[in-house]
Amino acid sequence: GDDGKRRYDATLLEGVDAIVSCVDSLSDRRALDELSVRNRCALLDAGCDGDAVSCHVAVPHRTMPWSHGPRDRPEWEPPSCVLGNFPHAWVHASRWAKDLFQDLFVQAPADVNAYLRDSTYAKTHLDVSSSKDLGSRLRDLRRIHAGL
Repeated sequence: GDDGKRRYDATLLEGVDAIVSCVDSLSDRRALDELSVRNRCALLDAGCDGDAVSCHVAVPHRTMPWSHGPRDRPEWEPPSCVLGNFPHAWVHASRWAKDLFQDLFVQAPADVNAYLRDSTYAKTHLDVSSSKDLGSRLRDLRRIHAGL
């Protein structure tokens, strides 16, 4: 694993007074925080993880760096029955939308590509003897058919 340090080095910050970041990995956030501390420049970190967002401002010699800031509470997942039947709160709707996006724009193309590349894909993933239940196999088959 890349710990983010390979993408960011001290020469990146020559003449810079502040860093504004919005990265989605903790390793990148840690690397930018370390650079801002080492180079004594301010850091405005706007981060997101799923539907959770956070913002941290670090000013040298005035505030704590991002790495010493408050930690987010553990992620709460709404029950799948709420998401499938009645997503009435914003966090439910947000999760529903994220799952739908994942299904339409990530999983569907991946399934179509796997089907087209692997001649055994249909046998191993869609066959009646597959370990998947019938509903899952039918959903996968419809998704692949729609993507062709």
